[in-house]
Amino acid sequence: MRLWPRVPAWVGWTLLAVLVVGAVATRVLYVRAQSYTELADLLEVSLVTGESETSAWAEAQRDRVVMASQLVAGRDWRDPAAVRDVARLLDGLVDAMRRRGAVGAVAAIDENGKVITTARAGTLELPPPSVWDTSSTAAATGSRRCGPRLCVVFREPVHWASGTGWMVLWVAVDDDTFRALNPATRQNRTGRTSLVARIDDSLAVLASRSNAARPVPRMLAWESVPPHVGDALAGRATKGHGPGLFGADAIYAAAPVQGTPWAVVRELESAEVLHNVDLALAIEETILVALFLSVVFLIRNRVRAVRQRRTSELTQLRADFVSSVSHELRTPLAQIRMFAELLRKGSMRTPEDADRALRIIEKEASRLTILVDNILNYTRLRKRSERVPTHPAYVTGEVRQAIESFGPLSAERGVTIVPEIEPDLWATVDSLALRQVLVNFLENAAKYGPRGQKLTVGAKGIDDVVRVWVDDQGPGIPPSEREKVWRAFYRRREAVDAGATGAGIGLAVVRELVLQHGGRVEVTDAPNGGARFVADLPRAEVPVNALDLMTTGERPIATAGVGVGGRGSAVSADP
Repeated sequence: MRLWPRVPAWVGWTLLAVLVVGAVATRVLYVRAQSYTELADLLEVSLVTGESETSAWAEAQRDRVVMASQLVAGRDWRDPAAVRDVARLLDGLVDAMRRRGAVGAVAAIDENGKVITTARAGTLELPPPSVWDTSSTAAATGSRRCGPRLCVVFREPVHWASGTGWMVLWVAVDDDTFRALNPATRQNRTGRTSLVARIDDSLAVLASRSNAARPVPRMLAWESVPPHVGDALAGRATKGHGPGLFGADAIYAAAPVQGTPWAVVRELESAEVLHNVDLALAIEETILVALFLSVVFLIRNRVRAVRQRRTSELTQLRADFVSSVSHELRTPLAQIRMFAELLRKGSMRTPEDADRALRIIEKEASRLTILVDNILNYTRLRKRSERVPTHPAYVTGEVRQAIESFGPLSAERGVTIVPEIEPDLWATVDSLALRQVLVNFLENAAKYGPRGQKLTVGAKGIDDVVRVWVDDQGPGIPPSEREKVWRAFYRRREAVDAGATGAGIGLAVVRELVLQHGGRVEVTDAPNGGARFVADLPRAEVPVNALDLMTTGERPIATAGVGVGGRGSAVSADP
């Protein structure tokens, strides 16, 4: 029975397309996130070079100021000769910087904050004294605007003869000052490393190096500064993905420069990363989708082939079933019609011939009854899968009834039936269904077993079930085929080769009848050879009106040619 309505093909393909697109999108997002994380890690590692070079450069400039402070220490700045010596020293310091390509200025300041003397290179504009920050005698490093240029400032205390003053060095910086800031390959077009510092309410880009020739602003409003830059200036290294220093979405790493209030920021625009990653992903995902679709089409074609084969097999089985049923119906009907016509015309010479004709009609009618009942039951059972409501059935009596009703067919095959039936057995099963199960077991055993064989029909109680079975003396059934024999239309090759007839639904009807009554079926080896067909049914309590049920409608089991004894007695059915 179909539990779900048949889904149109376009719905399945739409769901498949959604699944593929969702899988591709998920993978793209995952690979992008992984690429961002890995690149951020690489940027963090690459910051080490820029940070260490910048820190070393700052330390070198600070050493110059320290050396100048130590050389003028103890002098009296009020002595003109001492002032001239200090001026010559400062000029030499600036000249040494000029020879190294640096532009700077230096000033000596007394303890009152008054400039004693200065020296500068070229036209470098110094910030006004009001922002020189001479309120402390501690060494300090900072950044200031020197006119249109940006300067880094190093301040060192000077111990004059009259008190403590300062030595202040300004060094103009630009992109060429820090050549180690961007250790990137030429293929890296948007990678940029910047040295930044805070000046009042602005962010100063002291230097910025990149393979791209695009200019960048040197002063940024502090409100527009990304959080990772602020964290680095506050002394906390950081990395990740988000808005970059100059507005574009970027992968970044930022770290403070040791011993300075500066930070080094290294960024790579996400667009360049996505261009490279998405191109590789497009190729990879195309291959994966093609492989996936190939597998889907292979599975689809395989399923279609299996369905077509099953359909072909089912069609063949149905054709064989119709042919077999037609033959099974035609043969007994022909016999019944022929002998009925002979009886009607009075063509039987003796009473014995007439009695023989009646027995043949009875036998063929029994065969027709079994066949028609199987066909009707099979059709009905395929349309109903739930358990059927039942009442207690007297198993002992029903088994005997089944043996009796099978008498004409057993006589035809020369079969001897041996009952092994426990008394007073009751099961929760429909009595007609139980009789059909036993008759089908007997017909199957008689049809596929040898002529003159002995069939054992048994019934006994085992815990909470009642087991009924039929043992034959045939070749038995191999374990590999014991599940298949319960399928509709299945017939063993040996039986087909031997020319045995049948519709192939008798055992399928047995299985469905037993399952719908809450039982189970199985095939095992009989104790004395052959096969044992077993049906286990739910055991029932003996009802209050058991005597009425046992006697009402019961017929004597003894019929012509058949005698029934007690437990273990034989029922002979000789033709």
